[in-house]
Amino acid sequence: MKKRIAEIRAVYERAAARIIAPLSSLDPATYMPSESGRIMREIKFIVATLDTSVRMWAPNAIRAAYEESADVARTRLEMIGAKKLPERRYNPMRHEKKIELLTRTIMRDYWKANRTIEKTARKYLSVMDQAAAGVEKIQVQEFDIKDAIPWLKRLMKKAIPTSWEEASMARGAVSKQIKDYLLKKLGGESFINIKGRNYNAKDYAELVARTRMRESQMEAVKESMKQFDEDLVEIPRHDNPCEEICAEYQGQVYSISGETPGYELLPDGGPPWHP
Repeated sequence: MKKRIAEIRAVYERAAARIIAPLSSLDPATYMPSESGRIMREIKFIVATLDTSVRMWAPNAIRAAYEESADVARTRLEMIGAKKLPERRYNPMRHEKKIELLTRTIMRDYWKANRTIEKTARKYLSVMDQAAAGVEKIQVQEFDIKDAIPWLKRLMKKAIPTSWEEASMARGAVSKQIKDYLLKKLGGESFINIKGRNYNAKDYAELVARTRMRESQMEAVKESMKQFDEDLVEIPRHDNPCEEICAEYQGQVYSISGETPGYELLPDGGPPWHP
């Protein structure tokens, strides 16, 4: 599992480096709007490559996590004397359908994130357009750029020179501050935006992989339990559980179906309850 997670993390790390390279080369003092088309074409190609990488990685990663966990579950069930149900009561193809569903889910997670990479790049280039126009308009006691974002307006107003001689210096200073600001925003390769929150590309790739592969492991256990007609599962104890979510479940026994008398239904389908 660790190897599979490291693979997809490395893919996103390389992609992030390739994306930030053309963006970091831009300077508001010399920026030409015509550059944005070329850069977006480069970024779209990188994102398309990410889509392909995910399509190749996900089926093998999910299957490996699922089958490994299913094997462990079956071994433990056999050790306690549980017997497999006949196929008329449990169709083994349910495992394949689960793997297919989990694979589609993780691919959707990544492809949705990939689309936000393009949006982030477009936003970066849009700000660069505004910044370039603002830098061009810096003159003595004069500043006017319509629809500029608030932080850009504040930066521009602070840079208004007091003499014509200072105008050129002011343009250079403001240009550097704008570039530094934008690169700081993307310094952690924070290209991915999910529900209003920015994520580092490689860390988000790992977050999705770790969460969905754990989910695959849990689904494999639950399906194996059903195949052996067993319904009760125990949440194991471990050191330093998170108090907000995990601690209350430790050591508790739950019913997968909710139909075993005296036992509560496994909450929210079971772990992982959070990334």
